[in-house]
Amino acid sequence: MFEISYRAATAVKQVLSALLVLSLSACGSSDEPVEPEPTPTPNPPAVEDVAITFAGNLSEERTVTRAALNDNAGPSSFKLWGFKNDAYNASTAAYTGYQTVIDGYRVAFVGGTVPTGWEYIGQGESGREQMIKYWDYSSKAYRYWAYAPANASGITVSTGGTPVATTMSLTIDGNNADDVPYVSEMWFSTGNAALYPDKLFGNTIQMKFYKPVAHVRFMFRFSESVKHYDRTGLSDIAFAPGNGAPIALKGGLTLTYPITGTAVSSSFSSSVASGAAYPDVIDAFTVDYTDATPHWYTVLPRSGQGSFRLTVKVLGEERTADVPATMMEWKPGYDYTYIFKVNETGGVVLDLLELAMHDWSTGAPRNHNLYNW
Repeated sequence: MFEISYRAATAVKQVLSALLVLSLSACGSSDEPVEPEPTPTPNPPAVEDVAITFAGNLSEERTVTRAALNDNAGPSSFKLWGFKNDAYNASTAAYTGYQTVIDGYRVAFVGGTVPTGWEYIGQGESGREQMIKYWDYSSKAYRYWAYAPANASGITVSTGGTPVATTMSLTIDGNNADDVPYVSEMWFSTGNAALYPDKLFGNTIQMKFYKPVAHVRFMFRFSESVKHYDRTGLSDIAFAPGNGAPIALKGGLTLTYPITGTAVSSSFSSSVASGAAYPDVIDAFTVDYTDATPHWYTVLPRSGQGSFRLTVKVLGEERTADVPATMMEWKPGYDYTYIFKVNETGGVVLDLLELAMHDWSTGAPRNHNLYNW
């Protein structure tokens, strides 16, 4: 039995009012706090040549907050890249030098033959030699990322650019989400115990994986004062881009993992084929989420889509509600819930946007707290 960890459901609720402006970070932007100058972690007393080890399973204390897949559903291998930073510019908070530690190693689950259950030594594909790697305690930082399973097809990985970064490109098809490979969060640490207590140099590196799709649903709630009608009074529903562009279910996704520079987390971009048609794209979301029809849409992660408009007939009268562009970015691995409130006069407004990292636990319910404000 083993487990591979995935993003947990950590809801972030945002309530709208006339005086509140919500904004979601744009693709490639960073709200990361400025990193203090890294302090090299001292070599542990009487310990030399500490091997770098990895795990795709959960540490015991995190099982209550982290999602996981069991051995019947989770991949048994992943392909890994790793770098260490050997130079840091304190005035710009930028990492200016790097060395490659691991370049596309295959890491496989081998069970109890190694302490973590996961091994890379001797696990290379087509006879490729994979040597043991050791921690360099004088390094400014370490970074790792991966995809799973290791033999996933259709993934292109390249390293270069300024600042230097590794890009991972693949095709996302929301109609066949089970076939989409898993990708990892970027593991980053300076070894500073105060900033990265769970990512200390010398400890086993826990890789966290997720599927790089986005899930979207929309639903209606009614004011407590609404007495004379309910959901049956709504018809001709459509939630669609205001500019008439289609909603992409399939397209290309590129994840960028920085190696040098100031960024210490990954970013994404996506694209849709010119002239794409159904079932790769749809014109609108038309099925709202209800207890009777618990419907989610699996979509291509997107940014820069522009605003969306909900159109619905309430007791035969058409009503609309607009959602600003800042609330229409869908990041890989996230669930998005748009809740529209219908008042006693039949008016409709966006009442709540709810975000959550998707829980990929096998059989885990995807319920979120909902509020009738």
